[in-house]
Amino acid sequence: MNYVYLTIEQAIEVHALTVEKSGGGTQGALEIEKLESVLEHIQNDNYYPTLEEKLAHLFFCSCKFHCFEDGKQTNRHHTLRSNASQQRLPEKYRRIHPRS
Repeated sequence: MNYVYLTIEQAIEVHALTVEKSGGGTQGALEIEKLESVLEHIQNDNYYPTLEEKLAHLFFCSCKFHCFEDGKQTNRHHTLRSNASQQRLPEKYRRIHPRS
């Protein structure tokens, strides 16, 4: 399957919109190059051959690396959802966040 990958610019935009819509917080990046590396690495099908493995690694790393100043759990869910929603999958597979 050909995947459509989230770019670093899109991830930054998702973060900014999530902070804005969730009632505020701190805008800004701490170590954005780590997130950029993860977004590039998940494109390697030898390491992450399925969408589930790609999203799991993205979620794990976004929790571990604290790439943004405001690292709310909501941001992590929205980043994953943004990536999944680009895949042209049926809606039931795009529903990462249980309240979506």
